[in-house]
Amino acid sequence: MNRLHLLKTLAFTLVAGIALAQQNSSDNRILMTVGDEKVTVSEFMSVYQKNPSVKDSENKSIQEYIELYTNFRLKVKEARDLGMDTSASFRNELMGYRKQLSMPYLTDTVVNDKLLKEVYERMQWDIRSSHILIKCDPNALPKDTLAAYNAAMKAYNRIKAGEDFAKVCKQVTQDDYGKTNGGDLDYRTVFELIYPFETAMYNMKVGEVSKPVRSQVGYHIIKVTDRQPHIELTTAHIMIKTPKGMSAEDSLKALQKINDIYDQLVKGTPWDTLAMKYSDDPGSAKKGGLLPPVARNYNSNYPAEFKTAAFTLGKDGEYTKPFKTRFGWHIVKRVSSKGVSPFA
Repeated sequence: MNRLHLLKTLAFTLVAGIALAQQNSSDNRILMTVGDEKVTVSEFMSVYQKNPSVKDSENKSIQEYIELYTNFRLKVKEARDLGMDTSASFRNELMGYRKQLSMPYLTDTVVNDKLLKEVYERMQWDIRSSHILIKCDPNALPKDTLAAYNAAMKAYNRIKAGEDFAKVCKQVTQDDYGKTNGGDLDYRTVFELIYPFETAMYNMKVGEVSKPVRSQVGYHIIKVTDRQPHIELTTAHIMIKTPKGMSAEDSLKALQKINDIYDQLVKGTPWDTLAMKYSDDPGSAKKGGLLPPVARNYNSNYPAEFKTAAFTLGKDGEYTKPFKTRFGWHIVKRVSSKGVSPFA
């Protein structure tokens, strides 16, 4: 995909997200589903009514704009999946695009520059956080809004008094997932969380707990647990499968096999030789175990154990000891790394 198109999509999504967080329409019927994201009527109309093309062209129907909007959302998903080029040429495109922006949210040059720089700076970090959610409809009555805020403040005060965040979360959060894992959201980067949450998270220090943060879904108490530079690693692996239902005897053989491979690596046998000979991942084995890039953040399509092991490797060429995921036993080698360049 053309990188300029990706940038246009990301800028559109950022500012649309700000507008959506502030809109007051109450039509929450689902208009469309894009990937795994549901878009309500009020969300779509907020963007549609602010687009200059709606006023400038009487022939542009809502259906046409729905198609355009859907394409924008799909391109954002692709941008997340592919990552974004951080070369000098990309930064030049970023600078040039600022002259072409026509969205009404970005017509002010100062706002335009600030938002684009904010996006780029946030892209440089992966932040791990946990949250407690107290739900509150954006159009709730004042008494209901106050009740939700007071409930959030009560939880916040318990944590500030010394209670464990995860314990309080499991007791009071209205996020079903948080009731089981203590609110952990894994590592996230820009565009992966709703904008008010993202903004609060990026302005916090590791270990800090926020006062209630209001979003379109309610009040959040956020705790930042780690902050790491956003890096994508190119890795290779050697895998010995351990499918479900494997007997105890075969499981032991798989463990012995991966340990034997590791011993051969330590003794100096070339990585590619062992990967091509022993790995049970046929797609990568013929390429010396080479895999697509892995990132630390939540949307990276690798098991948590794989990411943890890969990011313990300090330099290119290092490899892990054997470790296990739901797919089997792995040894992972770091091949190369790529970070995000500063905003020019």
